[in-house]
Amino acid sequence: RVWFAVISIPLVILIMAPIGWSIYQLSQSIGDTSTWIAILIVCSLLFMAVILILVVIGLFLEDFVVPLMYRHSLSTNEAWRMFLPVFKSRVGTFVLFILWRILLGMGGAIVILTVGFATCCIGLILIAIPYVGTVILLPMSVFFRSISLEFLRQFGPDYDPLTTEEFPVQTSA
Repeated sequence: RVWFAVISIPLVILIMAPIGWSIYQLSQSIGDTSTWIAILIVCSLLFMAVILILVVIGLFLEDFVVPLMYRHSLSTNEAWRMFLPVFKSRVGTFVLFILWRILLGMGGAIVILTVGFATCCIGLILIAIPYVGTVILLPMSVFFRSISLEFLRQFGPDYDPLTTEEFPVQTSA
């Protein structure tokens, strides 16, 4: 996760720099603003695409690579090498998994906000207290953690982080 952050943060800064420069130039320029607006839109779309890609990579790292590291005592690179062939062979399944996680996350947020507002914001205040909020949201955290583990299990015994049996790692050449 540290290396992911070390790589991601400069990348985001490199994408943000042209956007910031475009905004500065737009504010200084009174003339042809349509060019600067077009540049700003393109840079903003590029920034959103990079953020989306980094979020998906982070999701795969947290949900699939880390359990494989735990299950087989692998390094991060070895776990990525084990995960990527499965991902490449079933891209559509993983896209559906991401969409399902987004849908469940939105549903969870709606439930939290509904309960919070139904209790006249007392529920939201309780969730804001670090220890109390963790205890209240623990069932939701366990549920979201277990979804990825259960999803990973469908790819065979090598990808089952919940089993105690030891299977040899099968990596593609």
